[in-house]
Formats: sequence, structure tokens, C-alpha cells
Amino acid sequence: MKPVTKFHYLLLFLVGLLTFSQGETLKETVKKEIAFSPGGMLSLENTNGSIVIEGWDEARCSLIAEKKVKANNERDARKAMERLKVNIDESENEIRVKTRLPGNGNGILGWIFGDHVSSTVDYTVYVPRQTSLKINSTNGEINVSAVEGNIRLETTNGEINAKDIGGEVRAHTTNGDIEIEIVSIAPSEDVEIGTTNGSIKVYLPEDVGAHIRAKTTNGSIKSDFHIPVKGKYNSKKAEGDLNGGGAEIILRTVNGSIKIRKL
Repeated sequence: MKPVTKFHYLLLFLVGLLTFSQGETLKETVKKEIAFSPGGMLSLENTNGSIVIEGWDEARCSLIAEKKVKANNERDARKAMERLKVNIDESENEIRVKTRLPGNGNGILGWIFGDHVSSTVDYTVYVPRQTSLKINSTNGEINVSAVEGNIRLETTNGEINAKDIGGEVRAHTTNGDIEIEIVSIAPSEDVEIGTTNGSIKVYLPEDVGAHIRAKTTNGSIKSDFHIPVKGKYNSKKAEGDLNGGGAEIILRTVNGSIKIRKL
């Protein structure tokens, strides 16, 4: 009996990939309307898929979740769709949303033998403008607009974009760029933005009072504001006060540039 070589494994993988690419795809939409007063908290946990949060002048939350599964055949796809859940828990001041994924086959063997299932959920959520956010994902970008509150945004593989936001902000990703537009921030509200493989761009009001600390390892720092820049050969580190100081703003990346712009 001939030994199984790396070539044979590769061939099996490609055959499995081709089979899966020609499999069955199902889509399903979940919609939910929830009475939700300004000043509450939205918590959303997702694994695969994008997240869009938009503020509006309504005392309610409107949630749209686009579920999608792909499997080798219709039976497996339908079974996976039944197991792909969007769990919603609500109280007077908080809405908690969590994605529950079905099983994904047997890893690499699932790919080879056609037992793999791909599952994603893309969210679009409308909330009152005065809403705090705690948004977590693994594979997918996060987009937020027109929201003010205590804002926490975190993903692993994906970009983070937020515009027309206000309040305390924490935004972190591992693989992706971050672009944040902050229109208002109090001296007691801090901002922390960080990525590993990606650039950071932050927009601030021209009259903002803040203490800025920015640092990159492989990249540069550029600012529309006058901030002391520390670095022997390149602009790698910047720290200083804007308009007498105030809110603490920390910007960090490893592989990417940092740009601080005026609104």
C-alpha cells in the first residue's frame, strides 16, 4: 500500500472545496421591533457576519438579522438553518442579542468529505441616538453611526467604522483598519482605539479638550493638531494636550499608520 503524501491530502482538500462550492445555500430574515427608550444599552454578540448600528429619533429598536447557511446538500443546509439562532433578551433598559451557530462538521475532514457548514448572520439595528453599545464579533466588520453613549466595539477580523458618535469610546480589532468620527466628548469621557494589523484614522472637533497618546511600531503618525512627536527616524510616537487637555485619547497600532484629523 502506497503511503499517503501531502499531494494526496491537497487533492482531497481541493475536491472537497469544489464540492462545497457547488453546495446548497439558504437564506432567512429575522425581524424584531422592540420598545426601547433613549439611555438604554444594546449588547450584540456575533461570530461571522457584519454588524451595522444606526441611531434614529424613535423610542424603539428595530432589528434585522440576515441568516445565511451553506452546506453540501439541501438536507444539511436546512438542518443548519434550524440550528442557527438569533437569541434576543430584552428588559426595560437593555437589549441583548446573541448569535448561536450550528455545528460546523468535522473541521478539515468536513471540508474533504462534504460535511462542512458555513453560517453567517448580518445585522442591521436601529436604536435611539442616546444608546450605549457593547458590540462583539469575530469575523466581520462593525459600522456605527449617529449614536451617543458608552460605546464598546470589538472584532477580530474586520474593520471598525463609526461616524457622528459621541461619548466614551473603546474600539479594538486585530486585523483591520479603524476609522472613528467623534463629534462630542466630555473631559471625563475617554477614548481608546487599537488594532494590530491596520491603520487608525480619528476625527475630532477642532475645539476638543483632550490629552492624546498615539503610538505605532511599523507606520507613521500624522495630525492636523499640533502634538509633540517623538521618534528618531520616523514619527512613531506622539503625546500632548489639545486645547488645555481633558479627555484621555489613546491610539495604538503595530502595523499601520495613525492619522488625527479635525472635523
